[in-house]
Amino acid sequence: MATTDFWSWALARWGEPGVDGQLLALQDDHNLVVLEVLLAVWLAEQGVSAEKSQWQALQAAARPWVDEVVVPLRAQRRAWKGAGEHPLLHPRLARIELGAERELAAIYLQSIQDLGLTGVDSDDGGNQQAEKRAAALSHNLALATSQAAPPVDVVVTSRIAELLGPDEVSGTSMY
Repeated sequence: MATTDFWSWALARWGEPGVDGQLLALQDDHNLVVLEVLLAVWLAEQGVSAEKSQWQALQAAARPWVDEVVVPLRAQRRAWKGAGEHPLLHPRLARIELGAERELAAIYLQSIQDLGLTGVDSDDGGNQQAEKRAAALSHNLALATSQAAPPVDVVVTSRIAELLGPDEVSGTSMY
């Protein structure tokens, strides 16, 4: 599982219709980290169902970077958006923020390696893999949204699963 694979996947998913709005709503309305929600889905696509303690370890590894780098950059970028006195700095800050998000992806992937999280065995049949991925998606999204404040409604979680889940889970095309 390479960082570039996850990062490329996350950027592609972010660019799909409706995804950015749903994820930004989770971030703004429930104080969730967008990349963590995407990570939960990506792990499910890899056949990985994280244990609660493993998910907490992923969050703990990333928390300092999120709190001290990503969130302050986002706050400043938002403050400068549309501000007449910073027209050239806003796009620069947006690029820096994107770089910080990419580093966050690397932190998550290093934690995944450190925790030994692995995917579905390739010897499993196609239907078994699909069932494992569907279960992993539901489980991982529950973990990713468990610390939401206020809590995320199950309907919203289901909408995210349908929007981001793989073909065999959501019934929609990934590509």
